[in-house]
Amino acid sequence: ARTGKTHTKVYREERERPVFILCDMSSSMQFGTQLLLKSVQAAHLTALISWGAAQRGDKVGALVYSDYMHAECKPLSRKRAVLTICHELMRCQNDARSQQSAQPDTNMESALARLRRLAKPGSLVYVISDFLQLEERALQHLMQISRHCEVSALAITDPLERELPVTHRLQPVNVTNGAQQQTWLLGDSNLARHYSSSQQARWQAVESHLKQCKTSLSFIDAGLPLTEQFERLRR
Repeated sequence: ARTGKTHTKVYREERERPVFILCDMSSSMQFGTQLLLKSVQAAHLTALISWGAAQRGDKVGALVYSDYMHAECKPLSRKRAVLTICHELMRCQNDARSQQSAQPDTNMESALARLRRLAKPGSLVYVISDFLQLEERALQHLMQISRHCEVSALAITDPLERELPVTHRLQPVNVTNGAQQQTWLLGDSNLARHYSSSQQARWQAVESHLKQCKTSLSFIDAGLPLTEQFERLRR
């Protein structure tokens, strides 16, 4: 009934923000010298972010990929979304470990192309990888995603990828990236300096490329438990 009085409707702002995670489990991530493989740490981090989003009431989705497969998890709410993501993380990791001799048919470029289609505007996007496949076409996709979403890059590293182990005598070791093999001489100070500086230069280049894509960069060590690295995740 009309009362002649003025009434005001109050609309509550929708605070839900979709979260989408891209998790790299390619061949270079199947590496680890201390505690965990990089791919396993990436899976732990993906699960942690997923649970955090679910607890806030946000929808969370993921795209998990290896060299041989990819799995898309559409954004869902609460526990069901996280359980689906964790299932795909385990499936993708098991597949990656069992097919290392097969011909790769998925890479970061194709994964980011799929992410452009899946991540809705306004989403909070996490890209978890070692970024060894961050090439020009992959960066183009990332640039397009960052125009509509807030993107954070979480780089998974292994202690051996920062610096060579210190030894008290010269020691030859065979190393491989899965495709090529070399022999390095541990204990050679010149080699150690060159290796350390080349790794620093690589990450400086990665950070520069990501800045151009308006993407922040944080580092997560596969050689340490995530519980000891929470401060890095809060930055």
